[in-house]
Amino acid sequence: MRVRAVGHRAAWMAATVGMLATVGALVATARSASATPSTGFDAIDPVLIVDTRVTPGSRLQPGTELNVPVSPAPGGSTRAAVRITATDTVGVGELRVHPCGAYDPAGRVQLELTAVTDTALVFAPLQSGAFCLHVTAPTQVIIDLEGYESPGGATAFVATGPSVAMRQVSVLGGTTQTLPLGSLAGVPAGAVAVSAAVTATGTSAGYVTLYPCGTTRPLASTLLYPGDARPWATAAIGRLDAGQQLCVYASSTSVVSVLVYGYWAPGAPASATGPLQYAFDSSDAPGFVGVNPTRLFDTRSTGARVGGGQVYELDLSSRVPADATDVVMNVTVTDPTAGGFVTVYPCEVARPVVSNLNFVAGQTVPNLVTVSLGSDARICLYSNVPTHLLSDLAGWYQTGGGDGYLPVTPSRLFDTRSGSKLGAGATYTLDLSGTVGADTSAVVLNVTVTETGSAGFVTVYPCSSPRPTASNLNYVVGQTVPNLVTVAVGSDRRVCFYTSGPAHMLADIAGWYASSSTIGYIGLVPARLFDTRDSVALEAGDILKVPYGPGVAPGATGDAVVALVMNVTAVAPAGPGFVTAYPCESGVPTVSNVNYVKGDVVPNLSIVRVDTNDDVCFYTLTGTHLLADLAGYFTSLPVLDLVEVR
Repeated sequence: MRVRAVGHRAAWMAATVGMLATVGALVATARSASATPSTGFDAIDPVLIVDTRVTPGSRLQPGTELNVPVSPAPGGSTRAAVRITATDTVGVGELRVHPCGAYDPAGRVQLELTAVTDTALVFAPLQSGAFCLHVTAPTQVIIDLEGYESPGGATAFVATGPSVAMRQVSVLGGTTQTLPLGSLAGVPAGAVAVSAAVTATGTSAGYVTLYPCGTTRPLASTLLYPGDARPWATAAIGRLDAGQQLCVYASSTSVVSVLVYGYWAPGAPASATGPLQYAFDSSDAPGFVGVNPTRLFDTRSTGARVGGGQVYELDLSSRVPADATDVVMNVTVTDPTAGGFVTVYPCEVARPVVSNLNFVAGQTVPNLVTVSLGSDARICLYSNVPTHLLSDLAGWYQTGGGDGYLPVTPSRLFDTRSGSKLGAGATYTLDLSGTVGADTSAVVLNVTVTETGSAGFVTVYPCSSPRPTASNLNYVVGQTVPNLVTVAVGSDRRVCFYTSGPAHMLADIAGWYASSSTIGYIGLVPARLFDTRDSVALEAGDILKVPYGPGVAPGATGDAVVALVMNVTAVAPAGPGFVTAYPCESGVPTVSNVNYVKGDVVPNLSIVRVDTNDDVCFYTLTGTHLLADLAGYFTSLPVLDLVEVR
C-alpha cells in the first residue's frame, strides 16, 4: 500500500472548501446615545478619507488611537457610515471603533486583525465631527465614507428581511452587472439606497464595488477578496439610481451574491421607534429538510431524449421554499445513445467543467446530486450525448430552517450476502433506533445492489410512509450499482429498501440530520478537486490523500469545515473493486463509496468527514483512474445575516 498526495494544482482547488470570513470581521455596528427616533440617513458615493498606506512604514501600531475627522458630513451628524479595511497586518489583533476619548477595551470588535485583508461596514458614533479607532496589532487602514445619520437626514430605514437580488452569478473581471432592485428585491420607487450583504468568491485577488448605475464608478471598493477560492462577505450600503438600479462591478472574475435586507427612502415609515444598530447576526448555516421522494420529471413521458449538447431546465420555484439554498435530488440517466456525461448546475452560472453522472451507451446510471439554486430556483442538466433523464426530489437546505448534519466515520449497517438474496418485490426493513439519535429527521446511506437477477430498481423510503413512485438505484441483470441515498425517517427510525428484482443489497451509513446539530451546508459552484488522468492512475491498494484547505489546522484557527460533499468517479478500472473515501486519521474502514467492474465509468456522490489534519483519503482496491468534483461542504460556522437590531 502506498500513499499519494495531490499536487499543487489540486490543492488550490481544494481551498474552495474554506470557511466564511471571520465572524468578528463582518460586524457592522452603530452605537450612539445621541441618536433619536427622527434620525435620518444620507447615502453618498464612497469618499476615501483615510489611507495609511500613502506613507511608507506607517502602519498603525498597537495601542494607537486614530482620530478620524469625517467630512463632508454636515453639522449635527450623529453617526458616519464608514467602510474600514485592514491590510498588511503583522500578527493578529483587533480593531475597535469608539467615540473619541471614550475607548472601551471590552467594547465591540469591528475587525479581527489577521494576515488576510478584511473589511467591515461600521456606523461610527461621531463627536465634534470625528470618531476614533483603536488597534492591538500593527496594521494599515483604509477608510471610505459612505453616508451619515443626522436628525435632519433625508431618509428613514425600512427593514424588509433578506431578498435575493443576485445569487452566485459569475461576473467577468472588469465588467458590471446591473440589478433592477424594484423587480428583484421589491425596493419601492423613491428609495435611494439599500442595506445589503455581499459575498464574492474568486480564484484571483480582486474587489467588488456597488454604485448607482448611470454614474461614474467610484474609486472605492465594497468588498476585497484574496482570490483563494473561498467565499468572502461583508455588509454594504448600495446607493441607487432614480430607477432603483444598483450596479455591481468586479475587478477580477468572481461568483457574486447580493442579499437585500432593507432600504432608505424619503418619508418612509421607519422600522424602529428608537436608535438603530445594523449588525451581522449569527444564525445556523442552512439546515436540511427531507421529504418523501417525489418525481420531478421523466423525459420518457414525452418520448423525447435530451439532445446531445443540450440543456434541460428544471424550475423548482414552486417545489421548494423561497429561502432554500440548495436541493438534493436523485438524477438518473437511461437509454443514452453513446458514452457521455451529465452536469447539473445552477442555470445562472456558466456550465462548470465537472460531471455528476458518467455512462456508456445503453447504460442506466443513477446518482444523488446536491446543487445550489439560482436566484430564480432554476437548475440546468446538461448532457453531451442524447439520453433520457429523470429526477426525484429528496429534500433541500434552507437558511434559518431544517436540521443540521452529524457526519460519522462510515460503517456497514447490513449486507445480505451473508444470507439470502432479496427476491423480486421484496422489502428489507432496517431499524436505526439504536444507531441514530431520537431527533433524527433523515439519514445518509451509501446503498449498493449486486448480483442482480434481472433489470430493476431500488426505492429507499421511511417505513412509516407508503412506498413512493420514485427510485434511488436502477440496475440491469448482473450489475453492481452504488448510490448515495438521503432518506427521511419517521419517529420509529425505520428505513425500508424495496427491490423490484432479485438482488443482494448492502448499506453503509455516512451520517444523519438532527435538530440538535448546528452543522449546516454551504453549497458552491461545482469545481474539480483532482483528476488522476492528468498524471497516472492509482494502483491496487493505493491511498490518495487530499487536503481540503491550505494546510491550516482547524483547532488552531477556528476553521469549522467538518465534511465535504464530492462527486467521486472511477474511470477505466483494471478489474472489479471499490473506492472508499474516509477521514485519513481513522484508517481505511470496511465500507465502500464506489463499486465497479473492469472498464467501468462509475460516479457516486460522497459525504466525507474531514480529519483534524485537514485531510480526506481515497483507498482503491484495484488500479483505476479517479476524479472528484466538489459540490460544497458542511460547517459549524454560522451564516451571517445582516439584520436590524434595536
